[in-house]
Amino acid sequence: MNIRKNLTEASETLAKAETITKQYEQDLSQERRESQLIIASAQKEAQEIVAMEIKQAQKDTEALVNEATQQLNTQKEKALLALEEQVNTLSEQIKNKLLSGKLTA
Repeated sequence: MNIRKNLTEASETLAKAETITKQYEQDLSQERRESQLIIASAQKEAQEIVAMEIKQAQKDTEALVNEATQQLNTQKEKALLALEEQVNTLSEQIKNKLLSGKLTA
């Protein structure tokens, strides 16, 4: 009877161990799923942050390019005006020389 009692107790202990093991595996599986969801969420958030930063960097770069283009155009116009003034001055000087040469001739 002692052997039978020991076998019964061993069977009960084994059944409890199997139940605990099954519960542990289920808990572990649930924790893994939750961890994967947390990781996926963090990755998505990181990608969104990077995308926003890239978009802002592109806007900043575009603004700098536009500003540089405007400055170059302004400098170009100033240079053309200065050149036009010089051409006008030289034309006037040539005209005056030509006229003064005719007057003395």
